[in-house]
Amino acid sequence: MLYRFADVCLDSASRLICGPDGPVTVPKRVFDCLAYLVEHRDRAVARDELILHVWNRPNVSDTQLAQTVLRARRLLADDGVEQRLIRTVPGFGYHWVGPVQVVETAEDAAAAPEEPVPAVESLALSLPDIASAPADSMPPAAAVLLAAGSLPMARPSRRSERRRIGWSLAAIAAIALLVLLSNFVPVYLPAGASAAATTGKIIVLPVEIEAAAGTDSAWARLGLMDLIAARLRAEGLVVPPSESVLAALAAARENRIDLPLRPQDLRAELLIQPRLSRLASGWQLSLEGRRANGIDLALQQQHAQILDAAVAASDALLASLGRARGSERTAQDETALRVRAGLLGNELDSIREWLQALPPAQRMERNTRYLAAELDYRAGRLAESRSALDALLLDPHVDEDATFRGRVLVARGSIAMRQRDYSGSEKDFAAAIAALDGTTAGRDLGRALMGRGGIALQQLRLEQAGNDLSRARDLLDAAGDDLGVARAEVNLALLQRRGGRPLEALEQLQAAATRFGNYAAINELSATLAGIIDLQCSLLRWDDALASSERAQLLLARLPDKQLRARLLQGRIEVLTGLGRLSEAQQALDSLALVGASGSGEIARGALLAAELALARGEPVRAAQLAQPLLALAQSADTRESAFHAAALLQRARPELAQQDLLPGIAPEAEPRDCVQAIIVRARRLQGQQRNAEAETLLRRGLALTLTSRDLREQRSVAEVLSALLLQQGRSVEAMEALAPLALLVPRDFDTALLFAGLHREMADINAWQFDLHKAAALAGERTLPQHLTAPLIAAGAATPAELAHATP
Repeated sequence: MLYRFADVCLDSASRLICGPDGPVTVPKRVFDCLAYLVEHRDRAVARDELILHVWNRPNVSDTQLAQTVLRARRLLADDGVEQRLIRTVPGFGYHWVGPVQVVETAEDAAAAPEEPVPAVESLALSLPDIASAPADSMPPAAAVLLAAGSLPMARPSRRSERRRIGWSLAAIAAIALLVLLSNFVPVYLPAGASAAATTGKIIVLPVEIEAAAGTDSAWARLGLMDLIAARLRAEGLVVPPSESVLAALAAARENRIDLPLRPQDLRAELLIQPRLSRLASGWQLSLEGRRANGIDLALQQQHAQILDAAVAASDALLASLGRARGSERTAQDETALRVRAGLLGNELDSIREWLQALPPAQRMERNTRYLAAELDYRAGRLAESRSALDALLLDPHVDEDATFRGRVLVARGSIAMRQRDYSGSEKDFAAAIAALDGTTAGRDLGRALMGRGGIALQQLRLEQAGNDLSRARDLLDAAGDDLGVARAEVNLALLQRRGGRPLEALEQLQAAATRFGNYAAINELSATLAGIIDLQCSLLRWDDALASSERAQLLLARLPDKQLRARLLQGRIEVLTGLGRLSEAQQALDSLALVGASGSGEIARGALLAAELALARGEPVRAAQLAQPLLALAQSADTRESAFHAAALLQRARPELAQQDLLPGIAPEAEPRDCVQAIIVRARRLQGQQRNAEAETLLRRGLALTLTSRDLREQRSVAEVLSALLLQQGRSVEAMEALAPLALLVPRDFDTALLFAGLHREMADINAWQFDLHKAAALAGERTLPQHLTAPLIAAGAATPAELAHATP
């Protein structure tokens, strides 16, 4: 059967998908997922049903399913916000809702007519899940507008790509770039053909060494682990990096998983436990394998030398797995293994001493020079490390080995990125990609692509960033590098956020957080949670943000990074303020003061959060005092956006300042591009000068920007000023239209409920006004309702202020 939709033709019989430019390569599970949803488009498909069909087993996480659906959406230029083709059914599964033309094959010789599916109208362009909102939670005015189909449904433009991504998400951008920098990899074996791997994930555990083996063999615990893993990886098996395995073991200990570990404890198909024993004639290395299906294996090899025993055992293991004999080791294997063991065990000083004691000829070997450069890098000696790699790349023998040259370029590009030499970094990553493309070094190529994609993202070359980062994620996934996949997910989330797809960004950040949590990667997990909290706040999902903040609170005591602790506390202050839990917000603010903040941007954010808290408490004078000093930040382009945030807050705290130029000397062309707060500040000033038409034009531009970015927090800010301007002119219907996309936020956001209460009061709509005030009272927490909104209207049936203050929804 052929199915035509969205410029795509899906042939279920031949398992082929064709786009406008011909056949498209699609992963098996993405094809199965897409075909099943299209074939069952007459109904919603439950998550469990879809999992069983695509994976043929029930024990698949929601994250894996969400990632597969995400890839299917990308293939069709659909996303989690618009959901034009694949709609998420909250709490149930997914439903294909796009038009489909069914064409039977030539055997049947009949064509089916197009089968359109009626589109579901949406009240809020930025809130795709509102179709599932209960009827009794819908504001009366919104219900009427929905029934009448009278809301403006213009699609937001994709014109503007440079937009605010939030302080915490900007911090994620920095973390996402920095996590690329651990790009030194073992050099003593060629990389495996990761993309061609045909078995499940294999994890090699640290070697257990008998006490009688002696202290001189201690390096073998991690060194042989790394060697065995590399030899398996070299023959196309999916074997995670040793760093990831050690992190997973640390996470298992934290989660108090009982020993011995099972494959499912580490999300693997096979666990290999090596054991090293000293014999009278040499060494014995035993390998015990535990499979997820319960079929175990055991083998052992004996040799006079440790490395010979390890190589023989690895070859025997490969044979038992149906693979060819492993690659020959080189003369520098023991040197590399000792260094790798020291690096994995973070024994930098002892490894440096050991390297310096090597004979001069061996120190000049290219592998040893590479390892010395890695040691300098790990010790923070970036200039020395880069200089060593520069010299290494001048060695003519390096050009003879494309894989080795690619690895050196990736390492140098990572150092250049950390030194903020983005031009040099991008050149190195591009050269590494050229060297590694076509080799079997899938993991190395994935890291190079992630580096180049991260720089393209930072410079807003979004198409290139998307191509590089998506390909990097697939390569790292095929290589079994879960932490690498998580880092790619963070970068892809930033791409989605910049592209105005916050829900997809949220999905990817949550998937990355799960992976980081699985490996006890505390710094990356904390930074990712900070981004999740910021996104949830931007969507005014206060309860979700609180749950994320509670999770982050559990990490605070274990975080050595003061900057990350500050970011998590800043997110918590915003969440608690948004929920009206002002006493707890003050406690978090006090904790932030104890932690301290570094950098003008972080300090500014802390001061702005303190000012917002003061406003929520009804202390405008205090809020103005906190915001006023931040205006000086306008003198630097790097902090100018924070200055406009402060100016907008100052205008709210002291309305009489609206017509003043709070940021003199900053011409419109010098304002941060597409900064919504800058637009609000300038519009309020124009309004104070009675230039209402110009103010309205500016605010409508700002509203269009927020519809594109789908930032509900900023959309609410612009709509508040625009609706007030329109109401002053008696244009209540237009004011309603400006606020209408936010209507379904009334039951969950205090400030939005107050906005609608003010609107409906001006319109003398008593029922809607009372509904809004009931919701606001329920959401108030420690905040008070403004007296000008609660004063009774002169109309029968209107509630008194006392009744409203104690009302329940």
